[in-house]
Amino acid sequence: MDSYNRDYHSNQISQRPNRAPAPPLEPVEPIVPVMPDLPTGRATGPTVAPLPVQGQRLPPMTPMPGEQSPQTLESTYYTPGYLRTQIGKMMRIEFLIGSSGPLMDRIGTLLSVGASYVLIRPIGSPDTLLCDIYSIKFVTIYGQPLRVE
Repeated sequence: MDSYNRDYHSNQISQRPNRAPAPPLEPVEPIVPVMPDLPTGRATGPTVAPLPVQGQRLPPMTPMPGEQSPQTLESTYYTPGYLRTQIGKMMRIEFLIGSSGPLMDRIGTLLSVGASYVLIRPIGSPDTLLCDIYSIKFVTIYGQPLRVE
């Protein structure tokens, strides 16, 4: 061996760490994640009473035992509190779409008011419409029943 190869091999041997040989690896079971059950389309929550038909009132909203109703629902100083005094009346509610978008209106009978929503029954429809209370800009409450012609 020439001097270059001898120096190279001796340098490589001196740089190897002194380690014991690694023990043989044992087989490991693969980890399989547990996936949640997929929705079945069947209701799993509590049963809910059907909504009243046109002309009937919804039962008053009462807080769960141990809960207090939000002040915004109780005080007429707040929109939800005032609108609760108008349940059963025909009204036109105008909503602002987006921050500077158009105003859209819905006309119907006020069925219920929650902390962040109102339920109305549109004229001539058995449907119930859930509306975001924070988008409401104007509410016209009709004193006389609105005639549909």
